[in-house]
Amino acid sequence: MVGDRRASRAGPTPATLRSMADDFDPTIDAVRRPPAARIPAVRPAAALRPSAAARDEAAKAYRQVEKPPGPARPTDASQVLVRQIMTSPVHTLPLGATAGEAAGLMESRRIRHVPIVGPDGRLAGLVAESDLFRIARRESGWPTRPLEAVMVADVLTLAPDDTLHAAAGRLSQRGLAGGPVTDPVGRPVGFLSARDLLAVLVQRAPLTLWV
Repeated sequence: MVGDRRASRAGPTPATLRSMADDFDPTIDAVRRPPAARIPAVRPAAALRPSAAARDEAAKAYRQVEKPPGPARPTDASQVLVRQIMTSPVHTLPLGATAGEAAGLMESRRIRHVPIVGPDGRLAGLVAESDLFRIARRESGWPTRPLEAVMVADVLTLAPDDTLHAAAGRLSQRGLAGGPVTDPVGRPVGFLSARDLLAVLVQRAPLTLWV
């Protein structure tokens, strides 16, 4: 008797409490044991494919916006001409101009070389930005110096029909960053700079330059 009373005083076990709670409120069992995951219906692969009419309509729309192919551009430097990539027209100064005028032209046009021409329009020399820096460090009155005292008279010139390969090779041999392009009588018609060479390397990549 004593043992039975002690057992009854101990109260219901956890399992008994869960069973009683389920009987009292069935939703508790639903919370504790979630329903099976719902699997979304999978459409057949054939249903995901566009119809033949839809494919034809998409192809027609693409052809309407597609640009016609342009002429093939050579990717070999031996087939690219200087006239195709040089900067033209070229900005020049006369022999009577000063170093200050050359500096102003370079700043306004964002260039680093200025061809100097004589009265007949033919090339007489070339002034580079580095030439102006050199005299500016030595002389306080450098802007008034005549260009004839600053320019380089022995100028390497290029022809419009020179190939890019030949022009780049000549500039590299002389350690130059660019050179004026002249017509058959010696008048400047353009300038080929390192910027022009870099631009063509990027635009026509892959470009075979050294062959």
